[in-house]
Amino acid sequence: MSKFQKIIIAICLLVIVVLGAAIIFVFNTTSEAIKICGTFTDISKATGDLDYDALPHTEISVDAEITKNAFAVTGAEGTVKIGDTEYKLSSASSDSSNIYLRSKNDAGYFDVTIQMAKGTESAVISVLPSQSGSDNSMWAGPASDEKSLDSILKEQNIVNYSDTKLLKEINLSGSFTDIYGEYGVDMYDELPHREVSVNAKVKVNAYGREYAEGSVVIEGKEYTINYLSRDNSYGKNRLFLTCNDFEKTRMLVMIQTIDTSQHISIQVTNYEGDTVKSHYLLIGLTKDKNEFEQALKELSYI
Repeated sequence: MSKFQKIIIAICLLVIVVLGAAIIFVFNTTSEAIKICGTFTDISKATGDLDYDALPHTEISVDAEITKNAFAVTGAEGTVKIGDTEYKLSSASSDSSNIYLRSKNDAGYFDVTIQMAKGTESAVISVLPSQSGSDNSMWAGPASDEKSLDSILKEQNIVNYSDTKLLKEINLSGSFTDIYGEYGVDMYDELPHREVSVNAKVKVNAYGREYAEGSVVIEGKEYTINYLSRDNSYGKNRLFLTCNDFEKTRMLVMIQTIDTSQHISIQVTNYEGDTVKSHYLLIGLTKDKNEFEQALKELSYI
């Protein structure tokens, strides 16, 4: 074996050793225990300056073990207990400044996120139902007074906290035209007309999640809005508000509104058992043929 061949072999062995050490370093996982316990302050409904004594408080404990490699947090096990409710941790992640532990309680449709600034012993814990904004909570702590709460908010980069914002309000009451089946602009007077009232608010909570509140009354029967979704297909921002208390009313009601339109459509499916009994497809408000035609165009029915 020549001297040159020996040098090449030595270099290859060195490279293998270095790469092996690097791989072990990168993929080697370690574990770290996180324990936080104390009084937390609910800041989710607060606006402006925080009055520690006036805000709700509860006892919260986090008992977790996270796994991580050289670059990031990779997983978490343990629990977080908020008051009397306990959530099981299911995942974890991290960025340059924070560690996030998460729990998903499918039975109650709750997401729990624990945000911890690295190098601190404080946390901000968010509890979000899947849609509704009314039961959201955002707890900061442990804090025993206004000064310690302010310090925690600065650690967590939550200094200017904003409350829920109103995105859209729908208040309509009057005649809607039922176009289910055959319809046309010239058929306006022949088509069924139903009295409808819609009072709804589309909001975004402090965590950026949209939700809807309100109700729709169709010919004297009221339905509560309990779900919101968006569809941006066909170049229009369509917003759907759904009333789905199916076990009680046996009806599915979906309200469609488009940001660029003053009109809305309402789809109603009436069930008898598991069988569809009837459909409505209501376009409103429509006081005359001209307004009916305009509504159909704005909502892309013609």
